[in-house]
Amino acid sequence: MIKKIAYLFTIVFVLVSLGACTKNDRASSSDKESLEDITNNKSEITIYLPEGQQLDKKYIENKKIAVNFLPKIEGKYTEKQADMIANNIDKHVKVLIISSSNNGLSSVFEKVKDKLPGVITISCDMEEFNNHSLDDLLKNSNIDVGLSVSNTNNLLIGVKNSILMNAKKFAYIYNPNDIDITDLEKAKEYCKENNMIFDEIKVDKKIDDKYFNEIVGKISNIENTAVYSSIEDASMLLLKNFSKYKYIIPSLNSGNDGNIFSQEFALEKEFASLEREEFEVLVSKKLKEEGLIGKLGMIIEDKKSVPIEISIEIAKYMYENNFMIEECYRDVSLVARGNRNLNLSIAPQKIGNSAGYFRYLNLVPRIY
Repeated sequence: MIKKIAYLFTIVFVLVSLGACTKNDRASSSDKESLEDITNNKSEITIYLPEGQQLDKKYIENKKIAVNFLPKIEGKYTEKQADMIANNIDKHVKVLIISSSNNGLSSVFEKVKDKLPGVITISCDMEEFNNHSLDDLLKNSNIDVGLSVSNTNNLLIGVKNSILMNAKKFAYIYNPNDIDITDLEKAKEYCKENNMIFDEIKVDKKIDDKYFNEIVGKISNIENTAVYSSIEDASMLLLKNFSKYKYIIPSLNSGNDGNIFSQEFALEKEFASLEREEFEVLVSKKLKEEGLIGKLGMIIEDKKSVPIEISIEIAKYMYENNFMIEECYRDVSLVARGNRNLNLSIAPQKIGNSAGYFRYLNLVPRIY
């Protein structure tokens, strides 16, 4: 009997060990695949960003800029993956920019600074900006610059843009369960100061095309009304019914305005192949055909890529003029580069107490 029990324990132990080995093998294999998927392109300005995140083609084709796409993974990046990126950075790299949709890559900056303290390190909308790791990111003395797109004041920005677009009224479509009260109060006050009517339209169910038309169809003087929504699903509906109602869209307010515009107006191929400024020519042409010139506010590029693009432009300006980092990575320079190089109004906001230059960026949509 004792021998049988001992025999059973032996079998169970072997099976458990095999299972653990198989699991470790799978993890090791997955880790290896992720390592192989990380490219090691490098140049004066070297960038790592998530696979699928769009960057203006003019930067991708610039020989002084190396772009690497991070593979989609579950969970956080491993130290091996962080080491692989750090090991790719050598004396030929002047600026390292990292954007990520997963935690785990902030350690790259320390590894790089240890061997190459002169490299400018920039964190652009890394996942750590969005969770409890933000404090650690701010205190990290190995990060020179940290930039992230702000999710506050979007409504106020929409109101200000609508006034520039000569709107007589502002219609705000929103779900009461998802609202920024502070932003709402600021927007209403701004409308009051500028003698513009502010209409609140509460939506308590999922918004589809039929429901959207019911809402918009009740708005008087629609062609002189700025229609804005904080509901993500409404962005495509705003464009779908744009030609029909000819309202003003002060801010399309999606994660990637250019992407959904290209889908609605059959310009997907052009959006994928052209630089932003080239695509803007097609946008203006299409809007002119529809009688909608001056009625659309949007940010064509992927919003998460704006911090990367502004960082590139500041770095280029700094090296072309032999300036120091302290002279260039500051609010006045950030605003100037945004206006001149991206044709984009950017309002920087300081992020707490930080070791480096950290800012949230409020982005004002371009008017087309």
